[in-house]
Amino acid sequence: MDDELTLPPGIGPHNDRELELMLAGTKPMAMFSDALHVSDYFPDADFAPHVAAGTIIRVEEIIPRPPFEMRYLFFALPGEE
Repeated sequence: MDDELTLPPGIGPHNDRELELMLAGTKPMAMFSDALHVSDYFPDADFAPHVAAGTIIRVEEIIPRPPFEMRYLFFALPGEE
């Protein structure tokens, strides 16, 4: 059995390349999630200038899921929201 998953062109993994791909127009949306106050992985600072300029839209949701609250952070190109 082949353990490697073959993904269609343009489908992940995009780890740490989300902003680069979105600015190139090849990735319409990125989502980040983790338990609130558990990690600082969220790339808010990297996306902030593009959000301020209106070239990327930012949406954040915090959802209670005991024992932690979960933080979901979405970035999308205009027209994809």
